[in-house]
Amino acid sequence: MRKILALLIVSSAVTTSASADDWMYKPSLNLQGMFQNGHGSYNVIDGLLPLLQYPQTLTFLETRGVSRYRGQYQGDFGLGLRLLTPQRQWLYGANAFYSMIESPQQRELNQVTGGLELQTQHWVFDANGYYSVGANEHLVSSPGYGGRQNIFRDDNIEYYMPGYDGEAGYRTDFGLAGYVGGFRFYNKNLPLLAGPIGRVTYSINNPLDLTGAWSYLLNRVTFESGLYFDTPRRLTWFIGATIRIAGPEDNLTGLEHHMTDDVQNFVH
Repeated sequence: MRKILALLIVSSAVTTSASADDWMYKPSLNLQGMFQNGHGSYNVIDGLLPLLQYPQTLTFLETRGVSRYRGQYQGDFGLGLRLLTPQRQWLYGANAFYSMIESPQQRELNQVTGGLELQTQHWVFDANGYYSVGANEHLVSSPGYGGRQNIFRDDNIEYYMPGYDGEAGYRTDFGLAGYVGGFRFYNKNLPLLAGPIGRVTYSINNPLDLTGAWSYLLNRVTFESGLYFDTPRRLTWFIGATIRIAGPEDNLTGLEHHMTDDVQNFVH
């Protein structure tokens, strides 16, 4: 698992060196640090590399590595497609990911995720479905009750829970955005994990006002805070920040700026 994660991190980092000046949509690299109550901190490195692009169409590769404070890791490998309408008023997207996840009890789980996106200049809608590949329950050495995201331990068994999530959001013109949604994960041996989720973000584009080649260093900084609730785990809140490294985007307007945003999903 850790060797696979290392390969994903390297492939994410390489995207920044793959940029070509004549590309309309540039590769990007996101570095995220987050803290969750009850689960500790985790760090994410996410790279997006355009594969095939036209002014209104982008096919991309996205790789993601997640490291948690207890030494647990996750690696994601995905492909995505985004389309702009001719008037640039709507953005449609679809994506699929394969994930290798190390559980809180150091068991390896494999997951397939499919997602859909719909955006206007201000409104954002997205939904994801999650399904396990292979075994979805493992015997562990010590009993317990609880878990994170869609992995849950009941007594001496740790379960993977398939399910789905979705959210709707509104982006203002001055960097502030708010999102509300919900999630539902289920396993016949466990209580239902379902409830609301909400988050708020604030983004600052080119905060150091860099120009030319220097603008690759710091394209955007985003601060994020949110919470979600379900009956077994009660309230979970999270807070953190993301640094985005990408090429100059002076030639982009409106929704074109969001063609290379990283894919959002609940299960990190």
